[in-house]
Amino acid sequence: MAVYTKFTRENIEKILLNYSIGELNSFEGIQEGIENTNYFLLVDSKKYILTIYEKRVKEKDLPFFSDLMTGLNKENFKCPVPIKNNNNKTISSYRDKNLMIVSFLEGKAKNILSPDNCKSLGQEVARMHLITKNFKIQRQNDLSIGSWRKIFEQVKDKCINIHKDLPKLIESNLADVEKNWPKDLPAGIIHADLFSDNIFFKDDKFNGIIDFYFSCNDFFALEIAICFNALCFDGHKDNLSFNATKAKIHRAKSLGECRLAISIAAGWWTTTFSPDILLPLSSASLFSSICFIRLPCLSLKRILLLEYSVHANLTKMWQAMRDSNP
Repeated sequence: MAVYTKFTRENIEKILLNYSIGELNSFEGIQEGIENTNYFLLVDSKKYILTIYEKRVKEKDLPFFSDLMTGLNKENFKCPVPIKNNNNKTISSYRDKNLMIVSFLEGKAKNILSPDNCKSLGQEVARMHLITKNFKIQRQNDLSIGSWRKIFEQVKDKCINIHKDLPKLIESNLADVEKNWPKDLPAGIIHADLFSDNIFFKDDKFNGIIDFYFSCNDFFALEIAICFNALCFDGHKDNLSFNATKAKIHRAKSLGECRLAISIAAGWWTTTFSPDILLPLSSASLFSSICFIRLPCLSLKRILLLEYSVHANLTKMWQAMRDSNP
């Protein structure tokens, strides 16, 4: 979230004329984030978020995002709720910009999640996957494997600034991932951006997820891999280590079947994975993060150690799962 489009009070009051939620008390731009423009609104003493969609978000994708949040809310999943305008639509436009007003989600993000936080997140994201199983909406993941080589080419020079050999390292891993990318895994609607700033807690209890604007249809395993790399590293930015207690194996019963699930600290994903499936996905997610420069500027040695740590711990977890289920 950020403020790229500058609106005055008069601008926002004109937008609100297309809604029946009341009169504007106050507003404030939200500085956090990188994708869209967001304003906090207080309207008739009730809190809302106004999102103005910037260039990255495609107009054709907006109904998917709106329908997803609306459908999740109907199933009592904690997330922002799109507000309908006077035309009974959730998507409006103003000055050639598409926008949406959504309900305000109470709580705050945590920079570092505890194992218990990860457990509750895992349970809720698993529930989201199950809730959306029968949703009749589709959106392709524009940032999946097919886009990574182009992204890498765009940031290759920046990778050299981290270490002169990093482009070669990413190239070899990317080639391997492209070759071994799975074709037939359990899939459905995923959030696809479960970084800590999109996960809200209240009194240290999970209270919901925001920012569904990367959501799409893809492998559930990719959701898990993103969570591993976004949430399961601890320590100083120059000395990160993989926290295996935040990512562990559990048995789970779901939809009447007892299945194996690999989880973020006991959150249940109803599918079965093996190292040859999850490790390339986790590797891909890690190196994708490096390409986006979302990880700190790490030395090549540290990157290799992170990669080894992820693989070693996931392999141990897979072996434990296999041994406990002959």
